[in-house]
This record gives sequence, structure tokens and C-alpha cells, in this order.
Amino acid sequence: MSRKKIWILVIVVVSVNFMMILLRVPTYSKWSALQAEDHARERQELSEGFRMIPVFGSKHDYYNMIGALVHGGFWSKENKLPLTKEQAKAIMKLDGLVWNATIKSWLADADYLDGNPPEFREYVARSKARRDETISHAQRMVSLGLLTEPQAAFVMQRYLSGSRHLYPISDPNVQELLGITKNQKMKLAEVGKEANAREARLNLWSVDQKEQKQIRAAMDANTQALDAAAIGILTPSQLEIWSRLTAERSLPAEPPDLPALSNAEAARIKISDLSPTFRELAERTKALGLSADQNKQLKGLEEVMQHGLLWIGPRSTEGAKVPAKDPKEPVDQAPNRRAEFIMHAEQVALLGILTERQAKQVEAAVSNKN
Repeated sequence: MSRKKIWILVIVVVSVNFMMILLRVPTYSKWSALQAEDHARERQELSEGFRMIPVFGSKHDYYNMIGALVHGGFWSKENKLPLTKEQAKAIMKLDGLVWNATIKSWLADADYLDGNPPEFREYVARSKARRDETISHAQRMVSLGLLTEPQAAFVMQRYLSGSRHLYPISDPNVQELLGITKNQKMKLAEVGKEANAREARLNLWSVDQKEQKQIRAAMDANTQALDAAAIGILTPSQLEIWSRLTAERSLPAEPPDLPALSNAEAARIKISDLSPTFRELAERTKALGLSADQNKQLKGLEEVMQHGLLWIGPRSTEGAKVPAKDPKEPVDQAPNRRAEFIMHAEQVALLGILTERQAKQVEAAVSNKN
């Protein structure tokens, strides 16, 4: 057979095989239809899941470092904080506000998904991040304004000492206190992945007692390596802060001597005068399309803020002074604590109570006026 005939035969065989493959593989339109069907099914499952969570999937058992400080298992036993009735009431009100915001967010996500949006995965990720950030900001509100500094220091020490180092160091509030950088956050994530990979190599389903003992020892070693690696990421200055935060503290013996929020004090502490964000919310209620429930939640948040701002003031003389440039001159930290407290409350409102669209409108209006 000539070379030319051989090449013709090869081309024919390849062409036939290629046509057979095309006949077996769906066309582009078929692929698009299959993909659309998969996406529709995924959106439906997500929507149904979000609607079921508040009903069956998740019982509100109070948020760690918020309502759990009043009713939580860990914080209601040997670590139970002596709180005033007003403190407990304000903390539980904030916990309830966050829980209500979470439920509303789940239901809003379900409604949004029912509209078959094409970018639903990105939306769901953003919505989850908003919920997580709302909780973190509410936790900081508690430590800054609803607890006294000795109480907050005790809670932080127990929190940092009671679990693996990687978990608390990955906490946004702890990272804020330590000054964790973006590069350090990436290293922490890598440390966690490596620890998970080591654990995945273990035969956790073994029923052999000898092997089980070896596995437990390997898991303990993995935990120790994880803790050491997480701490190893911290700089010397961050380690000093970590040492101060984790220094052993005794549980306060009695509830603090804090004033109750009288009607006169509530009238004096006008949140709209202290916060541009809340002033914008008060002035643009109709323009923003705030619902009755949103206005109710914002009012409740302002009441929590009034308690915290009242209690921060007197505490400027109770352990709130730190050395200035001249060690003999103490600096009153109350103004800084008030500013931080208000900032975190603003974020609870923007991320938890307002919709994403409403929050952007408020932020833009505040930015334009500054």
C-alpha cells in the first residue's frame, strides 16, 4: 500500500472515531441545559435548607461570648460570671437581636434564591460572611461595653485557654487584638490544612484496641503540633499581647457596681448624635424602605448601646488607665472604648439588620457627608 493511501486510511479512521465521540457527547446546548438544571436543583435545595434551619435545623442555644455568658453550659458552671440584672438583660437583648437578624437573613436568602439568580453562589457566600461578621461585632460590643474590664479580661482568658490555639487565633476579634496581618492569616489557614491532612491519614475507624491507642497518641501529637505551629506564627510583640490576654485571672466575686439606665440617662444618651450611621438611619427611614421589624431591631440595638455607653463612662477610673509617655500620667481609655463600641454597633446594624442594598446606601451617604 502506498504512503498516500495509508495517510488517507488514517484520516478516515480518525474522522470516524471523532464522529462517534461527537455522537456520544451532548451538544453545547445540551450541556447548557444540564448545567442550568443542576443549578436550579442546587438553588432549590439551598432555599429549602434556609427555610428549614429556623424551624428544625438549628435551635437557638445562645451565641458564644454573648448570650452564652448568661445561659451557656461552659459559662454557667465554674466559670459563671456574677452579672447585674441590667447586664444580663442587655446581653440577652443583644443576643436576641443577632438571632433575629440571622433568621431574617436565612429567609431573605431563600426568597432571593427562589428568583433563580445566576450568581447565587457568590451571593450565598457574601450573605454567610455578613452573618458571621455580625456575630463577631456583637461579641466585641459585649466585651467593650456590656462587661466591666475585669469581667472581659476573665472571659477572654478562659476563651483563649480553653481550646486549641489555632481556633481562638483565627477568631476575628482575637486577631484584631493581636494585630494579625493578612500574610499571617494565610499561614494560619495553611497550618490548619496540614493538620487536617495529617489526621486524614489516620485510620479513625479502626476497632483494634492497640491501633486505637496509637491513633489517639497520634491525634494528641497532631494537636500539640497544631498549637505550636499556630503560636509560632505570632511575632514577639504579638506573643507579649497573647501572654497578657492568657494570664491566669480569678473569677470576680460579686457583680459590679453599675448604674441602671434611667429614663433621664436614656434621654441624655442620644445615639443619633454620637453616630453618623444611626443619624442617617433616623433621617432616611422612609427613603431606605426600612420595615417595621427593622425599625424595632434598630431601636433595640440603640437601647443596648445606651447601656454600654453609660457603663463605659464610670469605668474610666476602674482599671482603664494605662501608662502614657510619662508613666506618671495615666491616659483615660474610655473615649477610645466608646468609639470602638459605637463602631461595632454600627456594623451590627449594617451587616445584621439592614439588607445589603440598604447598607450600601447608608455607607455611601455617610461617606459623602464626611
